Amino acid sequence: MTWPGTQVGGADGGPAHPWGTSVRVFVQAGLAAGRNWHMGPHPQDALDAGNVMGHVTEGTGSGGLWVDLACDCISVEVDDGATSSAGIFARDEAATLDVLVYDPQRLYDPLNSASPYWYKGKSRLTAGTPLRVFVEVLNAAGTGVVSYTLFNGTADRWMAQIEPVSQERRTRITATGAIKAMVAQDYAELASPVGDGDTTAQRLARLVSYFNYTQGPLVQGDSGVSGVTLQGSTLAQSMWEMLNRCIDDELGYLHVLPNGTIRWWSRNTWFSLPPTALTVGCKPGVSAFDIVTDTTMGAADEQLRNAVYAARAGGTQQVAKSQPSIAAHGGIESTLNRTDLGLRDDAQVATWAGQIVMLYAYPQPAPVSLSLLPAVHGETDGHIWRAVLGTRFIDDGVRLVWTPTDSAALDQVLRVYGAKHTIDANGWRIDWSLIPAQLTPGNVWHMGPHPFDRLDSGNVMGFVKTGALAQEVAA
Repeated sequence: MTWPGTQVGGADGGPAHPWGTSVRVFVQAGLAAGRNWHMGPHPQDALDAGNVMGHVTEGTGSGGLWVDLACDCISVEVDDGATSSAGIFARDEAATLDVLVYDPQRLYDPLNSASPYWYKGKSRLTAGTPLRVFVEVLNAAGTGVVSYTLFNGTADRWMAQIEPVSQERRTRITATGAIKAMVAQDYAELASPVGDGDTTAQRLARLVSYFNYTQGPLVQGDSGVSGVTLQGSTLAQSMWEMLNRCIDDELGYLHVLPNGTIRWWSRNTWFSLPPTALTVGCKPGVSAFDIVTDTTMGAADEQLRNAVYAARAGGTQQVAKSQPSIAAHGGIESTLNRTDLGLRDDAQVATWAGQIVMLYAYPQPAPVSLSLLPAVHGETDGHIWRAVLGTRFIDDGVRLVWTPTDSAALDQVLRVYGAKHTIDANGWRIDWSLIPAQLTPGNVWHMGPHPFDRLDSGNVMGFVKTGALAQEVAA
């Protein structure tokens, strides 16, 4: 059939790629030689009649200098993840792209002067070349497509193999997303601090403005209003370092989307359940996509923090501890020590330390990664792909269910904060990095009706999860 999308090219999951015919992947590079002058009628002519000279954009889809590489690709790997530290201590990292292309004619070899991408005496296959990967999936009616961007960035290098046998020639392309530019932006330190009393939202907006970031908007992912206020700053570090320092002070999370949007969440996010956007696994009586191939549990010692020593610049050290947790771990403190917080006063530092202990004195056992094969059912209408690719980082809950025949069922709601796509002739695997959807700060006794009550009616004493173990947090 004719693909109902707006883009020319792409690779679908036909006989050569077992991910189904409802999805098509595009790998494009900004390689065309330039923009041409056109004489005469043209679709982009702004006048009613042609025969005029006008500046037009030649290319595919909405225009531009994009060349589609998808049909030459042997493998495509997009990694849009975060640091390996568990829980809220994870931090977003630059998205990366690794593409291996079949190149018998050396089309993508930057040393080949006969390549069509050799222009005005030099190759366009250089660092800084724009690269993007996106997916089109059939819509529910099958008459059009829904598009999802997986990567948008610039090339780091083009590495062509020197092979005398043409059929063995390969070229590897690597690229990095928007965070690469943020790391590189490191201006001179200001003579005096600015922004004393900024809220988290105000400080992030100040940084976006100061570093003249134009690749996307700054938006807050949740509606929570935190009480965090910050000291003035001389903005002495790079844009990326400053953004992360602000989020550290907030105890929130920040993610740069493929389209350049900077999305951030306040610390309130960790105390509320997100809406469940997707259910995966297998459980009787539950409607779920049975597409999970592997899960990995987190190591508790990576998350455990039962003693926090924290201080702001110019402030006094604040200490928060959970003595029962320390005793339960042989009297040994699992510490977090920070001396460079940007919070405005010591009271906020004490709250910062106390909330970490409340959240991580008794870390929850939960999966930290999940592997999916969306095409495992061989569906042809795109509904599984739309559900998986449409799941938003942090905002959406993913319910994981599993009922083995010989043991108790697993049923947890998690958040996704990282995704890795591995696409080749053998299939398309998606690996998600996960965090519990709601970080419950401790266990207390509760009298009366409660959502965690396992009986049909309340007014009984039961062991439940709710509230905060304030009595365990001693300054």
